[in-house]
Amino acid sequence: MQEIQRPIKSVRPALSHLKEVDARQGWQDWLAANKPAVIASVCIFSLLAVASLLASRYQFTPPVQAPNSQQTRNISTASDPTPADSPAPFAQLTIEQAQQAARDELGRFVEQQLQLEQQFNVGEWATEAMGGATDTALLGDEYFQTQDYFNALANYQRAADQIEQTILLGQARLTKAIAATSSAIDNLDLDQATSALAEARKIAPTEARVEALQERIKVLPEITVLLRQGLNFGLREQYDEALLNYKKIADLDPLTASLEERVAAATAGKQAQQIRAWLSEGFSALNTADFANARAAFNKVKAIVPDNSAALGGLEQVAQLYDVALIGRAEADALKAMTEGTWDKAVDAYQRILDLDPNLSIGRSGITNAQEHKRINALINAVLAQPQRLSDPRLFNDAERALVSAQSLTSKPTAFGDAIDRAEELLEQYRTPVAVSLISDNTIEVNVSNVGNLGRFNQRTLTLRPGRYTVRGSKIGCTDIYTSITVLPGMKPIEIFCTEPLR
Repeated sequence: MQEIQRPIKSVRPALSHLKEVDARQGWQDWLAANKPAVIASVCIFSLLAVASLLASRYQFTPPVQAPNSQQTRNISTASDPTPADSPAPFAQLTIEQAQQAARDELGRFVEQQLQLEQQFNVGEWATEAMGGATDTALLGDEYFQTQDYFNALANYQRAADQIEQTILLGQARLTKAIAATSSAIDNLDLDQATSALAEARKIAPTEARVEALQERIKVLPEITVLLRQGLNFGLREQYDEALLNYKKIADLDPLTASLEERVAAATAGKQAQQIRAWLSEGFSALNTADFANARAAFNKVKAIVPDNSAALGGLEQVAQLYDVALIGRAEADALKAMTEGTWDKAVDAYQRILDLDPNLSIGRSGITNAQEHKRINALINAVLAQPQRLSDPRLFNDAERALVSAQSLTSKPTAFGDAIDRAEELLEQYRTPVAVSLISDNTIEVNVSNVGNLGRFNQRTLTLRPGRYTVRGSKIGCTDIYTSITVLPGMKPIEIFCTEPLR
């Protein structure tokens, strides 16, 4: 029976993930919701295709037995396959590579489309661009279904590039709109800022930067009022009020243009105002001879502006008028104390001078002189209180040097002069050695302080400086003998005998 011949009609195939060509928006929504599944499906399909290709290429063929004559005749009568039925290996490989490349580009297209739809409000400004890219991708599908992978690859590439360019365009338009909004806010132009922000929201309504600009626009009217008030406060030199306004602005929108400069200007104005007040206070106090408050006011200025010429000039005047008076008063107190012999008071008075100016020679030399008087007076008083200690050569020499220094002292009150004279008499008395005779029994070891061990003897004469000495005698079987003697001219011999045997 003869087969009925039917004419073949061409059909435009849809994208592999669409049911109908015209249902473009539905495909986009489905693709966005199933992005991971789409990508995974493409990868699995590619792996299966490669596996199938390898299986067909390396399919196991069982061994063929040698044909008999009848088989040979049967084979010879069969028609051999034509070259067109089996493509050459290189051509087949090229086709497979193009097929895979087409799939990869389709994946890139899907990625770019999802990125575009996530970042931007495509329906507001990129409908035409999206439609053109989708049509190009659909054409790629037609070529893919007819196994024309090279043209499919070219169209997928073109579609993906179109989406990428749309993304770049959206980013550029968004950046421009955001910059325009920020500039308008900085210029306090509410209308322009609102208009520019509307353009930004049209492109990307969920962009974080857009939301931040919206918050800044909300407080722009209040900030405009606060800025105007702050400027007026500054012009009236009401710097505290101005700074308070700027603090409120910083709380509302810390990115407000020129806010830092306005705060710095108000702070500097406040400081200059304070300096003027301190200078006025200082010179007023100087005019009324209130030197302490004048010095304090000028030093406050100097602490902030060390090279302020007005403050430095004021301090110089204080030094000339006040310090000179204080120095004169302290010097008078010091001289009076020196005359009275109250050396500690003199030291305190000279120290007051040094506290005002440590470089004044009158203070440095005066305090040295007063301290020297105090030192010699203490030494002389010690000699007079315990003259017997002059038997010690070291102490005698110290007292002698003190008397020599005393001769050059400038202040000698009556009591001090009398003490010096008595000390000189004592030193003269103690300066002449005295013959001292010691008597023992030649069994006792004798030791004399400031002299040393004398050994055993029956009688011995020493030449000693007047003063107090300690004599010690030691003997086996006898308690040590300790005798304190005062060496003076005409003294009797000293006996050293054992009087108390050990028990």
